[in-house]
This record gives sequence, structure tokens and C-alpha cells, in this order.
Amino acid sequence: MKEFRGSRSPKIAPRELKFRSIDQISPGIVDYPLNEGGIVRMVETGTRPKIFELRLDVIAGGLEVLANRYPRHLADLINENADVFTADALLQCCLFGELIYR
Repeated sequence: MKEFRGSRSPKIAPRELKFRSIDQISPGIVDYPLNEGGIVRMVETGTRPKIFELRLDVIAGGLEVLANRYPRHLADLINENADVFTADALLQCCLFGELIYR
């Protein structure tokens, strides 16, 4: 597994990209957490920074939270009616387990 060090958040490339987004031109990093073993790490700023990991299992958990607590956003995702608010809700559910920024 190869680790890439960026300006703030290291990314770990999966052994094999089994899943690729429709836009093959986009950097592979966006597909990393959707592949087994792939991770994107995000570092919180502040005096005591915390590292959040976006992995396939974390995304699955976030989708479960979205379905149980915020079904409107899940419906938008399923019906391909997602927007920036839907994406934000999913990311917050993945990283925090709830919507903390509204």
C-alpha cells in the first residue's frame, strides 16, 4: 500500500482500484475510499487537531446514519437528485455520525 503525503492530509492508495468514478480524468484520490484498503485522511485545524479517516466501512456507516436519521438526504442520493447539501450531509454522517454543521 502506497501512502501519499499532501499538504495537510495523507492519502493511502488501495492495492487495486476496482471502483473508478465515471470521470476517469479525475484524480484517483477521489476513488480511494470507495476501494478496499483506500483511505483519505482529513486533518482538523486547531490547537488539538484530530485526524478523520474516510474509508469504505466508514462510508457504509455514514449511509446507515443518513438512512436512519436524515432520510430526505438519502432519498435525494438514491434518486440522483443530490446537491452540495446532500454531499455535505453524507460526509458529516461518515465523519461525525450526525449533522453537526447545518
